[in-house]
Amino acid sequence: MSEEQNNKIYDETKVLYDGDNFMVIEPLTQKSASYFTNDNNDYVKLWTSKYRDVGNSYLIIDKRYTPTNFYGIHNDNGKINILYFDGEDFDVMKISDFNNSIPSEVRDSLNPFLYEGTTYGILNDIKNGKDFSLYDLRNSSDIINKIRFNQNRPGKSMVSIEFDDAESYFTTMGANEDSLWLIRDLFDDYYSELEITNYDNTYTDWNEGYLLSTFNEENNKLLDEILSYISPQLQSKSTQRGDEWNRKVSEMLNDMFEREIDWIITDYTDEDNRCRTNQLRKDVKNDACDVLGEYGIFMGDCFSKYFTTVDILLRLYKNTDDKSQSLDSLFGELIDGSNMDYTELMYETYCEENFDEELNKQINQSLTSIIEKIEDSEKFIDIDEYSRLYDKYVGKYGLNKTHKSPISDNTFFRIVGINGENNKIVVGVAKDLDFQSREYDEQGFAMFLIQPELF
Repeated sequence: MSEEQNNKIYDETKVLYDGDNFMVIEPLTQKSASYFTNDNNDYVKLWTSKYRDVGNSYLIIDKRYTPTNFYGIHNDNGKINILYFDGEDFDVMKISDFNNSIPSEVRDSLNPFLYEGTTYGILNDIKNGKDFSLYDLRNSSDIINKIRFNQNRPGKSMVSIEFDDAESYFTTMGANEDSLWLIRDLFDDYYSELEITNYDNTYTDWNEGYLLSTFNEENNKLLDEILSYISPQLQSKSTQRGDEWNRKVSEMLNDMFEREIDWIITDYTDEDNRCRTNQLRKDVKNDACDVLGEYGIFMGDCFSKYFTTVDILLRLYKNTDDKSQSLDSLFGELIDGSNMDYTELMYETYCEENFDEELNKQINQSLTSIIEKIEDSEKFIDIDEYSRLYDKYVGKYGLNKTHKSPISDNTFFRIVGINGENNKIVVGVAKDLDFQSREYDEQGFAMFLIQPELF
């Protein structure tokens, strides 16, 4: 190409940057696009059909390679499309890869073109006092709601940021899916409880005697009345109650009054889960509500409304390589989402509220029902005899504890309980630990102990 032709091409080209390794231009004509892409027909056709509008597309020529490696950059209402030609093929390039490939001074020559229509570009326009569209600002990032424009100091204009719900907030901050299911369960429905404590655990706690410590004074009096019927021996030792006494009383009550004790266990499980769930909500809020505070984003309503200024957002954008990203994407880059995993905390959270008052209402109903059953029901043919047998045999052998027959190495037994309807001892008898339930009166049980093979 002659010097005259070369000069004419430059007349049809807007040069933004010309350095040792890169050149940034805006082709104004098809000839210019063809010349600076070394007659790349594919790109020229694309430029002619889509990119020829002034101000929509630029080329970055990489002078280090011959015949020509180049980047074709097009801004479609804030969406940046980048094609890279490596001398043989075209590739669609992510803007993050582009930022890593091109020196900042080369990229800066394209400002504000690279960011026109983006959150960063619109915020820059606001700071510089230019006209802007709130619709475009909202469209650039889903979490921006509105702006209160400061005519005298545009950079101090207040930006309102809103999240649809807690899940949206945590998703933006980069929380993983395992955490998100917990967040949904915690905050989508404030009237639901998680199953942190399960029934089986509470059942075990009851039989170990731990729940007796939750009884209030009134319920302890009812318990004492029940023991006066079913176990005067345990009642007489109530002033010395400790872990062993609590365990024996709990096991006996569960054995004799399974339905009523099940009410207590179920209610305790429900109350504990309600309390722990509420505590977990508080713990998660304390940890996560204000994670943006250190960046100058002020909380109005946890997981919902936040406020900041145009200047603060621009300062955050200037510290990132990808200024074209949306605001929610920028927040995800700032916050380490791996620190927002609360699945382990779920099982470490303990109830700090005292729900004994509510629980004792249910305990009172259960204990009252037990007393009524003892006094009115035909379940106990002779409550005094039942009490004597229970104290004697459960007291000696324990409840559901396996023992080897005193005269037989392969016969085992355990006391399952006392049948109140006939006051017989319910015994699980086994050879090689395959237990079968049998009932004996006192004489029969004594005979079993000395001649188990006959039974």
